[in-house]
Amino acid sequence: MKGLSLPGWAGRRVLVTGCRGFLGSWLVRLLQSQDAVVIGMADAGRAESNGPGLAAIPVAAELRDMASLADILREQLPEVVFHLAAKSLPSVARHQPHLTFEVNARGTWNLLEAIRTIAPETRLIFVSTDSVYGENDGTPFTESTPLAPDFPYEASKACAELAARCYARSFGLRVVLARFCNIYGPGDTNMDRLVAGTVEAVLGGQPPRLRGDGSSVRNYLYVEDATRALLRVADALDGEIGSGEAFNFCDEAPVSSADLVRRIVAVAGRPDLQPILGPGTPGEISIKRASAEHARRLLGWRPGVTLEEGLRRTIAWHRERRVAA
Repeated sequence: MKGLSLPGWAGRRVLVTGCRGFLGSWLVRLLQSQDAVVIGMADAGRAESNGPGLAAIPVAAELRDMASLADILREQLPEVVFHLAAKSLPSVARHQPHLTFEVNARGTWNLLEAIRTIAPETRLIFVSTDSVYGENDGTPFTESTPLAPDFPYEASKACAELAARCYARSFGLRVVLARFCNIYGPGDTNMDRLVAGTVEAVLGGQPPRLRGDGSSVRNYLYVEDATRALLRVADALDGEIGSGEAFNFCDEAPVSSADLVRRIVAVAGRPDLQPILGPGTPGEISIKRASAEHARRLLGWRPGVTLEEGLRRTIAWHRERRVAA
């Protein structure tokens, strides 16, 4: 993000839910680098600090409490809301489906209703996932592909999308849906995610572990490209695109989990560490491939960081973190 200039954000009041998460903290830094006034929302008890180097205005709220969301909108008057807060790990969602639906579906519905009643001019960028498309035969998903989720995480995000589209169509709220593939990069310390977990294992001299036989296929997107996508799509809501529009954001270069691990060990200089195969995760989507042509055509967006370069940056960050620990 160094040297990146995105005109039009200076002085704008922006609310970021999930500001302490991996993507949220990157987005806060980008917005602050553009001189936006950033309000960072986290759960009660977690808003006192927004992570290293972040200085967003902290507010605490529970997505399941619409009254607290309404209070924040009334007091902070954001022009734009980036809604990132969610229960985002499919493995956790399978064990806690009720909580996942409460936060992801009901929480988004609450936020939409608070915007409708308190600040209907506020733009909402809802961060979703390409998992809402469900299983795939290898043909890249487009935004016109029907949503077909089967499991709690994916279904909860699809429910939230339907609510967002409903509020756009029925009440005229300015809403856009950003469907991301797997995001990776520096700052991700969640070892349940393949890139972060593999990098940490390899740097620690341990063979990485794979869930399943390594044949699952995914798109990957460097986190900085994801934050640029969010600001670009928010700008487009000022007239270039219609409310309720959905966009896929991905690198369009899908790789298998086994191939991704091979690339990581090669970049890290430890090709001797062969992955250990483990049991698969029940209900995990085997193939996810998406097309970002819609975002290229309407927004002029395309990823700027290749997978190889992104992995180099990510591994370097993890190395520095281990030295500093």
